Amino acid sequence: MKRSAFTLIEVLVAATLSVGLIGIAGSAYIQSQRLTAAQADELTVAQNARVLVDRISRDVRQTTEFTATLPEAVGDGISTIQFVDGHEPSGGPYYLEYALEGGQVWRRKLYYYRPSQPDVRVTFNPTETIYEEGDSVPGDALVRHQEENIAIADGVDNLSFWGTASLVRIDVWLSDGGSDIYQLHSAVAKRN
Repeated sequence: MKRSAFTLIEVLVAATLSVGLIGIAGSAYIQSQRLTAAQADELTVAQNARVLVDRISRDVRQTTEFTATLPEAVGDGISTIQFVDGHEPSGGPYYLEYALEGGQVWRRKLYYYRPSQPDVRVTFNPTETIYEEGDSVPGDALVRHQEENIAIADGVDNLSFWGTASLVRIDVWLSDGGSDIYQLHSAVAKRN
């Protein structure tokens, strides 16, 4: 009885082909995992941009007035915007401010008062010098009090507000920590 077996050459060819196929499959799997992770990062950045713009948009829609005139051209946009909080109708005005500082977007709820009547909120006057609480305030100058100061977004490369008092344009640029930058442009019409 004669036994049939593989020759050494056949075993080597089969092993080489098997290693090659496993290598190709492993490489494809690794590439797939990298692509999935990159897409997940991109989706996270895009979602963060949408949440940021949605938060700002809700507040802008409710405002009755802005504290400064918005630049009308896209290239002249500002990175800080302040307006009357449309959710706080009684007891004097509260203001909301959105500002980009060090890659973070801050939402501040604040009001202004005069030292002679610290419990009375007064209307912001852009022609007056504004002092922060804790500063040495001359006479009855306007003082800014921050009631809330919350970081609502990280990784923001640029934030720009421009447009008119009735249609505010918001441009946001976020990065995923690498070289990819996600841009979101929105326009918000005031309701009040």
